[in-house]
Amino acid sequence: MSKERSNNFSREELNKLKELLEKYSIIMNKKTDHASTKQKDEAWCQLTNEFNSNNLIYRTKKQLIYKFNNMKKNARKELSQEKKERRCTGGGPPPPKPSDTSEWLCSIMGESIVGLPSTHDSDFIFDNNTPQLNGEAAQPSVALSNIEEEMSMVSYTDGHNDGVIHDVAHIVPIHDVQENEETRETVKFDTSTPHTMLRKPLSKPLESSYRKRKLNFTPLETRKKIITVAHEKELYLKKKGHISFDTW
Repeated sequence: MSKERSNNFSREELNKLKELLEKYSIIMNKKTDHASTKQKDEAWCQLTNEFNSNNLIYRTKKQLIYKFNNMKKNARKELSQEKKERRCTGGGPPPPKPSDTSEWLCSIMGESIVGLPSTHDSDFIFDNNTPQLNGEAAQPSVALSNIEEEMSMVSYTDGHNDGVIHDVAHIVPIHDVQENEETRETVKFDTSTPHTMLRKPLSKPLESSYRKRKLNFTPLETRKKIITVAHEKELYLKKKGHISFDTW
């Protein structure tokens, strides 16, 4: 099925559509119940009639609704891109400014989703019920004497001393503790090698056989032995006269 295609909207038509959308504000209502949907449909019918009353190109209600949805989609895309560029680390050209239509739609549509306030934040939240003093919010006052009285009754458990309870009120202040350098215990570290990491020396019989076995079975020693045996054989045969040195 071919899609209906008509002429593009001119600037005058866009301005007229903006004025009519501000007039029929029920269209911007986000409610989707039966009564609200019926009111929106009636508002679109009236808007279409007023739009075509003095317009050169006839626009159907479907075309106007489709154009309005495209305007909202483009506005969200531009504002999202502009917000993304503002959070970048810098460098390059500045982000393009959203169009006038996008800013206008943002002002009349409002926020679709609003996050919940943080209940675990340490910042002070000013409420409308906060008492005012000379046009300024009154700061909460806390009695220091009550804090000292409560802190004197507080006790805590030290996790490093197997559940030993300390009384905060009877703890000696740090500046009253006198340090004695002579009686301070010096920590000595054992720098010797652990006995378990030392290798025991081999006995002499095992050591000699180990060295002999190690020397006899290396490739280098094997080649040396072959050359030595061949040389001794050559000398032996030369003495016997069985083979000459030149022909070997």
